[in-house]
Amino acid sequence: MFFSFGIFRFEIVLKASDKFPADFRGAGASIGIRLPNLTWLRKLVGETGVPITATSANISREREVARIEEVRETFYGKVDLIVDGGKTRGNLPSTVIDLTSEDPKILREGAIPRSQLREYLGK
Repeated sequence: MFFSFGIFRFEIVLKASDKFPADFRGAGASIGIRLPNLTWLRKLVGETGVPITATSANISREREVARIEEVRETFYGKVDLIVDGGKTRGNLPSTVIDLTSEDPKILREGAIPRSQLREYLGK
């Protein structure tokens, strides 16, 4: 598992192929894809040619952690690697958009507000 901190602006949830490992699929055979907002991370992914798995900077259904000290306190010994992406660009988590059905749904409003997404997602 690879853990990153403070580097994503949005995540999309898509239907996962049956060929995708079951351990990585969420409920309803879906998968969340995050797009990095840092040049060095995009370069790393591009140069390795492989996807990197990551988790959010929080335990499910618990508040987001905002400082690297909190990340270390929460996840030390529970993940293989913690990468300090530096100071975050704000206190908001990534926006999560579910695209598994005909009508897109915002699961979590975060760094990209709902008002900015309306023209792309409809009502």
